[in-house]
Amino acid sequence: MEFKMEMIGNYKEFDRRKAIVNCELMQARIPAVEPDGEGEYKDLPQGQLADWRFRRHWNYWTANAPEGRGFSKELAKKLHDQGKAYNFRAGGYSGGGVSLSHVVSEQETVDTYHIDSQENLNDFVQIIYGNCLESVLQGQVQRKI
Repeated sequence: MEFKMEMIGNYKEFDRRKAIVNCELMQARIPAVEPDGEGEYKDLPQGQLADWRFRRHWNYWTANAPEGRGFSKELAKKLHDQGKAYNFRAGGYSGGGVSLSHVVSEQETVDTYHIDSQENLNDFVQIIYGNCLESVLQGQVQRKI
């Protein structure tokens, strides 16, 4: 069962919004970090996992990686083809069925996603972990000791 994100904008109390955000981050196993002043709620905690920064919006999350550090076109296409386009919206597109080529066109990576449910946020994190592990195994990431 998939649960939509709670509409945190309905709560006037900052503490309530902050608690919701922290709980969602904990459930996804994303470390909370201080806000960077970007996004719809500039004062709420954010998440940081590998190169990905997570920011909470009214009823969804955004995940942003620095340009060139997101998911490869191949991985983005695989997610899109598996029906994940509706769960992780590449480039933030909300229109269902948007062609991936429209989002990535000239880019080598997809660096921005919108995520609409806790379940999908959890899945997105697992993809980051899997993608990172694959990069390490292929020698693309050097571990510093």
